[in-house]
Amino acid sequence: MLFKLLKKSEMRKMIENYEMRTKRNYHVWCCECRDKTMRPLGRPIKDGCGLWSVYASKHRYDEVPLLPKCEFCSRKKRLNKKTSKVYRFDTRIDAIRHQEAMNALGRGN
Repeated sequence: MLFKLLKKSEMRKMIENYEMRTKRNYHVWCCECRDKTMRPLGRPIKDGCGLWSVYASKHRYDEVPLLPKCEFCSRKKRLNKKTSKVYRFDTRIDAIRHQEAMNALGRGN
């Protein structure tokens, strides 16, 4: 009933807004520690496992700071361009394929 009352242009705007809200960015990132001098709250730094993980977000990693957790060692890492190896994909399937290929090659460190 509601859809019959709306004009085509209004319906198109609703669909575009819904797609923008539900669109995800999939990031494939490497769990590694590049800066060993950083000591958060005096705790010792855990070395990264060197494996690649997938992280889904509404935002891209160059727009806002992201803080994903590694799937394998549960280490948190802040993603940014300077200190992280990050690849962005539009679909989860492509991201998982890339993650599996990178982990098979052993190219973490």
